Amino acid sequence: MLRHYFMLLIEALNINSGGPAELLYYLLEELESRQIEYYILLDFRLPTRRIPNLNRCSVYKRGFINRSKILKKHLNEQKNIKTLFCFGNYPPPFLIKENIKVVTFFHNMLLLEVKNTPKLITKLAWTVKTLYFKKILGNSNFFIFQSKIVENSFKIKFKVPVNVNLETCLFFNLPYLSKLLNKFQNQQIKRIPQSFIYPSLAYPHKNHNRLLDAWNKLYDSGLTPILYLTVPIKNVSLLEKIDFLKRKGVKINNLGVISYEAVQEQTYKCEFCIFPSLLETVGLGLIETTFLGCKILAGDLTYSRNLIKPSLVFDPLDIEDMIRAIKIALTNKNLMPATLCAQNEIEKLLAILNC
Repeated sequence: MLRHYFMLLIEALNINSGGPAELLYYLLEELESRQIEYYILLDFRLPTRRIPNLNRCSVYKRGFINRSKILKKHLNEQKNIKTLFCFGNYPPPFLIKENIKVVTFFHNMLLLEVKNTPKLITKLAWTVKTLYFKKILGNSNFFIFQSKIVENSFKIKFKVPVNVNLETCLFFNLPYLSKLLNKFQNQQIKRIPQSFIYPSLAYPHKNHNRLLDAWNKLYDSGLTPILYLTVPIKNVSLLEKIDFLKRKGVKINNLGVISYEAVQEQTYKCEFCIFPSLLETVGLGLIETTFLGCKILAGDLTYSRNLIKPSLVFDPLDIEDMIRAIKIALTNKNLMPATLCAQNEIEKLLAILNC
């Protein structure tokens, strides 16, 4: 614990991977570069290599389960806190004293779309989480969302108290992406012809099964583009399907869970990126791959249209339409890279946090 007082306490006790982790790293980098006093509570599973200042954090195992106790401990120890920033969707489980502003970053569409989860046990778990969220919603003064779509869905799903403010604030790590892009260009990395990547963890709404079915049908029709995936080893049924298709001869290379930089390097190497995801709070992968200059095939959904102008679109629920788009990508030599429509609003976020 820092010996001197800090004004911003960040609670990230359930952030450990994926897009939310990248956004957290970015926020900490910005706070450090601006010499803003802060302290952060971390999940022990979050890799610390990119934490800019380990002296400004406490790491907890099973911290989200003991969240109430941990928060009370740090709030009581530090008397100068002006803002509590809950980074992992949930407001604090108790009311905070009036002189502290509570801001919650909401980025989990599954809390809004429980009906779309395919398994009954998963649906029941998310239903319980949603009921708990409704109970503690009023403990936050602000909710921040990365898109208007999520904010509007939030307002429809939950009864928001009049004293709770809602703000849309899209932020992403443009400086780090620029650094990586320059590195790849200086290394003169070449694109792999007829290569595709889907840089995403394999949650059900990410739609990997339909993507694999499309690759199987492409193979049966005599087309063999290579597909790179980042499916974790815990997704046993999906890995078994990938292994079956590979034994058949379908070109699929599962990279597993690799570092953020390694994902971006492989993305830069690929000629195309394909995004069949059915549900996104924002779709950081779309922003990242667009910035890296890739040709992007994206599901024709509102979240993708709000972020980028894709090279091609398809119906992510229709395997045949997905195949149609892939075939066009493979044959159209004049296909243009995607273009970015979104802007980085990190300054707005810092203003909300009083930084």
